[in-house]
Amino acid sequence: MPGILLFGPPGTGKTHLCRAIANDSGHTFIALSAAELNGCYVGETEKAISAMFSLARKLHPCILFLDEVDSLFYRRASNDKSWERNALARYLQEMDGIAAENSGNKTPLVIVATNRPGDLDEAFLRRLPYRVFLNMPTCEERRQILEKMVPAENLAEDVNFADIAKRAGGYSGSDLRTLCGQAALAWATELEVSTEEALEGQKITLNMKNFELALCRTGPSTSHKLIESLENFHKRFQQ
Repeated sequence: MPGILLFGPPGTGKTHLCRAIANDSGHTFIALSAAELNGCYVGETEKAISAMFSLARKLHPCILFLDEVDSLFYRRASNDKSWERNALARYLQEMDGIAAENSGNKTPLVIVATNRPGDLDEAFLRRLPYRVFLNMPTCEERRQILEKMVPAENLAEDVNFADIAKRAGGYSGSDLRTLCGQAALAWATELEVSTEEALEGQKITLNMKNFELALCRTGPSTSHKLIESLENFHKRFQQ
């Protein structure tokens, strides 16, 4: 099957989604970032790309996940260095080889992720006809994420996740995890105990005051400009 593009702001669970797909399907999961393929010497990147696809075929059934692809497969320009063009050409050849083969003939499912899809090379994008936009969570989704992150037994009665979710507008899932961590730190500081001591014996009970302090110490990590550009890309290629 052709490749899949996951795009969205940082911290929205693109890697976790791929891991969940691999786990549910029972497929081998190979996860790499584009930076890991980038060699120091001419020709190393092309060899790494070929080796990556070769390994994925040997581990069939396999999901090949490549993160931060915009750092390697960005839009080409006339002044690009030859090795940069060669790396993209080798990747496109491998993808064309997968398309030419039968989907049942030990071909990996290729999923790539980026938070800057507009920077990707057009030929690269053509190999990714399936595109999934993972946007920031809604207010209700933020509430559900918070409930998953902090068990009810670790909460005081005054904690209102619905209110916290409203005040955490623009937070990604990763930002919400940081928020909960800051709330736990505020609780430990208030009791003058270390986090290690808290984990060893004392029950953690976070109250609304802890979350109030955490909200003051944290904030959204993604700019409105980036979110707007992602939404515009989604509208352009919405299927």
